[in-house]
Amino acid sequence: MKKRGRNIALTKQGKHYLEYVKAALSELERGNDYLRKEHAMAEGYIDLGMVTSVEYDMVPQWIQSFCSSINKHIFFSCKTGTSRQLVNGLKDNQFDLIFCTAISSETQIEFVPVFQQLLVAAVPASHRFASRKSLHIQELEPENIVIHTRSSSMWDITSQIYREAGITVRAAGEAEEDRTIIGMIRAGIGCAVMTDSPGIHTEGVALIPLTGTSIKRYISIGYRKEQARPYMAELFRRHIIKTCAAADCQSK
Repeated sequence: MKKRGRNIALTKQGKHYLEYVKAALSELERGNDYLRKEHAMAEGYIDLGMVTSVEYDMVPQWIQSFCSSINKHIFFSCKTGTSRQLVNGLKDNQFDLIFCTAISSETQIEFVPVFQQLLVAAVPASHRFASRKSLHIQELEPENIVIHTRSSSMWDITSQIYREAGITVRAAGEAEEDRTIIGMIRAGIGCAVMTDSPGIHTEGVALIPLTGTSIKRYISIGYRKEQARPYMAELFRRHIIKTCAAADCQSK
């Protein structure tokens, strides 16, 4: 510091150091917030992030089975986002665990596949394909297609599907969220390749199992490799992996 008359002003070095102090205080406040949550929820508090296609069914079922297995009341804070947003949130300590598509370039994150999602063609209920029991991917080539934006992991998956099938997509629109895409399909804007989930089942849209592709969509549980997790979050992680491994063995 240096004096300016009766006033005291920060030097250039002091201003630079102040930024570190602010960052440290911010992290301290986040730590205090975490402790407040832990004390408020005496039996446990877990921050989860998930893609929207699992928010209605799989994750709530796992939460219920976990709480039943340990016979405790655990408070779960659940937020949704794209796979990239969730990974960034995990790295920024916003989440204890995430459920999303694995991102191979993220070497600090461990991704363990926990289940496979069925790929479907979503078409307007009035479409000529609507009554079909299955649909080959190449049959979609002449159709207007609503695509996922590049920020969605489904953009990578559908791009692989179209490329494998040798299809040139005639894009009629794009959206990041599945529910927005479903709304566009219901309005007759086009068709789409999506993952089947309860959140996209609605009147005005037919969901048809997709054939003719080797590409699969897996949901993984993601967590930091080199970072300890809160006790309950670690128990939940182990429960998910054990439950999914048992279900996989039963299906074989």
